[in-house]
Amino acid sequence: MFEGNSTLIDEQEQKKDDITTIDSMTLENTFKLLKLGSVLSDLDNDLREVKKGKKTIEDHRKYFQTEVYDRLTKLCLIYHPDMVQGQGGSDEEILITTAIQNKIIATRNILKHFNDKFSQEGDFKYSSFSKINVNFFGNEEKVEEITYATLNKIKELYDFKHDNFILNLNGFLRSSQASIKGFIANDFDCFLKEKSNAERYFRNYFNGQCMLFNHLESFHKQCKQDNCMKPIATQMLEECNIQGSILIQIEKFLKQNSRQRRALINRDDAENRLYLSCINNEQSYKKADKDVALAFVEYMNVLVMCNEICNKIMNKEMSWCGWISSSIPGFNHFVSMNYLIGSEVIRKIVADNEITKNSEDVLFLRKISHYLVTYYCYGNEGSRQIAADLLDINFDLLGEEDALQLLVQVIEVYLNYLEKEFRPEKYGRKHQDCKRYRTSYRHCCCRRNAIS
Repeated sequence: MFEGNSTLIDEQEQKKDDITTIDSMTLENTFKLLKLGSVLSDLDNDLREVKKGKKTIEDHRKYFQTEVYDRLTKLCLIYHPDMVQGQGGSDEEILITTAIQNKIIATRNILKHFNDKFSQEGDFKYSSFSKINVNFFGNEEKVEEITYATLNKIKELYDFKHDNFILNLNGFLRSSQASIKGFIANDFDCFLKEKSNAERYFRNYFNGQCMLFNHLESFHKQCKQDNCMKPIATQMLEECNIQGSILIQIEKFLKQNSRQRRALINRDDAENRLYLSCINNEQSYKKADKDVALAFVEYMNVLVMCNEICNKIMNKEMSWCGWISSSIPGFNHFVSMNYLIGSEVIRKIVADNEITKNSEDVLFLRKISHYLVTYYCYGNEGSRQIAADLLDINFDLLGEEDALQLLVQVIEVYLNYLEKEFRPEKYGRKHQDCKRYRTSYRHCCCRRNAIS
């Protein structure tokens, strides 16, 4: 009898714990409970398409209605206490189902408010609020208050970023583009000069990132006693740390000597599924900010390849010129980049190859350029075979100079992709969006003060 009562008490306590757990859930955990863990990131990705000009804000709101709001409404019906009662569910099961349904309704209303009021703001992200307890949002006025407070902090940070980051980011993008174009045009001086500028802009940005981390640490300490803002401050700090760790990998790569760089570039495919030279952590790549950190990663990858190719050409020509000058008195030493001759067969393959002409599959572009570089620059015969297979080229036709000609074409396509993906002018436009937001935020605060 005693053991039976103990089991019953344990079950009742478990039910209470379940209800308490559901009641204290964050937005993020609510979606995990409902097997919809990617909802917030999916919404952010769709909103990113709006910011890139590929969709309108109305398209995004339709997406929200069909993919999120309607799905949550259906879940409200599935988790309806009347359905559980009709199926003979216990009182405890009805209580748990009711708690879940209330959480779904609250979550749906919060997201709808975000979508209606804030999705058009320049720096808004649904995931910024993922760590907040759903109950903390309370009524619509409280949702608005928390959202405005959060966005205002984000805008303050954006001001900091604009002063310390945006000019350097834009400078990096423009210098990288100019450097790669110089490489493609055989302008060695332009390539080196602009590459040096790009690296300088990157280091300035990196120093700003360190300052931002210190700023966010201070903000995080200020929010320790604020149940609403603390999880947001924690999330901001963690995100800054993640992006900073990616930039640290690039910074370390740039400090390495030529032998260390070569070892990283020429490493085995099993260790380098990303086909990137400056970072080797797949999780880091997946977490990279698609507008900023990813721009540094992709452009640095191309600049590194171009630099290795130039070193190979320089060493080859210096060796050849040294032999000629020692054999022919009065020979004038010179170095050119005019090595892109290739055979008629390979020229036709390059001209007809749709993959190298128009590919927007960035992983393929990285992959084929990786194998061509490691073959051309380091004589890796395994890379030669893989590159030939990828491009459907006869192995015997893919000689060293043929690989160089293909590389230049692939790099040109790669650059075209990056120029479309990372446009310097879009970052300036985001700053204008922020100015517009701050005006609306001040009006909101004035209106709220007048009411109170």
